[in-house]
Amino acid sequence: MAESKNKSWEGTGRGDLAAFVGICLLGILIYAHTLQVPWYMDDVRAIVENRTIHQLSEAWEDLFSGRGFANLTFAFNYHYGGTKVVGYHIVNIVIHLVTSCLVFLLFKRVFPSRYLLALGGALIFVAHPLQTQAVTYIVQRMTSLAALFFFLALYLYVRARENTDHKESRHWVFYGSAIVCGVLAVFFKQNTAVLPVAIILFDRYFLAEERRLSWSRQFWYVAPFAIAPIGLAVTSLLLPALSGEGIANVGGMPDLVHLRHLSPLNYLATEFSVIWLYLRLLFVPYGQALDYDIPIVATVWEAKTLIAALGVVALLATAAYMRKRLPYLSAGILWFFLGLAVESTIIPLDPVFEHRLYIPMFGFALVVMAALARLPGRGAWVGTFLLVAALSVLTWQRNDLWNDPAAFYEDNLRRAPRSERVHLDLANVYRKQGRLEEAQQLYERALEINPDYVLLHINLSMVYAAQKQHKKAVQILLEGVRRNPSHFKLYNNLGVLYNFQGKYAEAAAYLQKGLMLEPYNATVYFNLALAYERLGRLEDAIYHYRRSLELDRSDPMTYFNLGVALNKKGELKEALQAFLVAAQLNPNHAGTLYNVGLTYLDLRDVASALNLLPRLSVLNPEMAKRLQLRISELR
Repeated sequence: MAESKNKSWEGTGRGDLAAFVGICLLGILIYAHTLQVPWYMDDVRAIVENRTIHQLSEAWEDLFSGRGFANLTFAFNYHYGGTKVVGYHIVNIVIHLVTSCLVFLLFKRVFPSRYLLALGGALIFVAHPLQTQAVTYIVQRMTSLAALFFFLALYLYVRARENTDHKESRHWVFYGSAIVCGVLAVFFKQNTAVLPVAIILFDRYFLAEERRLSWSRQFWYVAPFAIAPIGLAVTSLLLPALSGEGIANVGGMPDLVHLRHLSPLNYLATEFSVIWLYLRLLFVPYGQALDYDIPIVATVWEAKTLIAALGVVALLATAAYMRKRLPYLSAGILWFFLGLAVESTIIPLDPVFEHRLYIPMFGFALVVMAALARLPGRGAWVGTFLLVAALSVLTWQRNDLWNDPAAFYEDNLRRAPRSERVHLDLANVYRKQGRLEEAQQLYERALEINPDYVLLHINLSMVYAAQKQHKKAVQILLEGVRRNPSHFKLYNNLGVLYNFQGKYAEAAAYLQKGLMLEPYNATVYFNLALAYERLGRLEDAIYHYRRSLELDRSDPMTYFNLGVALNKKGELKEALQAFLVAAQLNPNHAGTLYNVGLTYLDLRDVASALNLLPRLSVLNPEMAKRLQLRISELR
């Protein structure tokens, strides 16, 4: 199938550079307006609230845990920009552009004498609107970064094979680098475990016949690429199965209605229909959504499922039958299924997410460009231009929607009107915008759909509390506890509400239960310490404030409250140190500075208290006057 190399300008370094520039310019054009797209869904849990990435040292220590490598990149973003989204988006876009350039280099091997087809395939890859979820949705850097190393490993493998003399050092450099990149790809995300099969597929279809290895030689040549995937399969699937845990909980799915029948077999049956949804979205990218709310089938042997399964079998049979007649079609179909093999077979996950098509997009672009190549005359040029232009417009529009969370989730709700998760996410947006009544309606409607979904109880109680309906807020949390007594946030929020109402004994009781469920949560320790302080149990309060600080030393309010408790206990020097750390962490908090001054006065250090007055006068003139009065009384 391979053809002789084209020796024209298009096949030179200058041609590659021009292609890279074109790919990057198009990618920048359609993604430049996404730099302020806010956090969505899993972004909050995986980045904003993930304390592991808030310290580079912890991220390094956590490197070899699940997704540890991707978390390290988030940790660098957080280190240099905190929770400002611009830096995260820039990194995601750069990853997408580099990956698209690698795709171009691979397509040059697929279409060695058709430069336009190679460039067109890469432009489809960079511009297709389904890619937005892997690029604009910040947390899905895990997907795009894994794909980058996946395609880089494949490209380096190809370069190694192009240097066929195994005695040459260049060959071994390319080959060894390919193995390293393959391992990194698996560490970034497990869906790249199919790399060894992808290498064989690409080798057999697209590398020159005169360089082709025998099956036995190729097996041993590709075997090192399988070590990491096999290790992953053993630790993530085989060992849990042998221990009796099974693989049903590998994905850690939330308690959503559409996941009620989640099991490996039911998930596989569901994916037969999902495959056809993916294919429709690839060819007609209309009606995109973050949450499709596709239910797991309750009965495996439904007619719809059987028809979908037969269709999948027919597609695979077509790929096998067309191996010689239409090799590009055959390879594209096989690549599509291979890219989905980990996430769309028996490992129970949420059934549909667009980012899962990031690697399969290569197979789609291959089929499309092979079809356009059959157009007469300049038809391939015209067809490629029109297709890429249309995809670019759709991607721009989709990204524009990502910029407005309310509009984004309203659009999603129209496409998934029974999704309690979309109701929740839209209500959260409304709550942040101060649209409390609309948020309350959405939370309540979602509870009608799924009364067991804990986050609905938690967030609806916040709306009631914001509307000063504390009794209703408590009632909804107690109902959540009744339905799910193992969720610590319910107990924590009950403690917060009871603290606010002055019911400190009740607050302490629920917070103690929360601490039993989540013994390493700094927030629960803080709230429990607050309850103990109000109850006059200063020793217990000080202990729990300090435990909170052992878990999180970045919160100035914990230091402030510790200082208050120590001051009440008469431990003035320790109180002063706590207040000073709080002032260092939040230098613009007037109350902290005022308490520093009062503690100085209690220690008879009038000079230090006087030094605070100019700064306090700027922050809060009234507090400065009160501190000045206290100083005058001591003179």
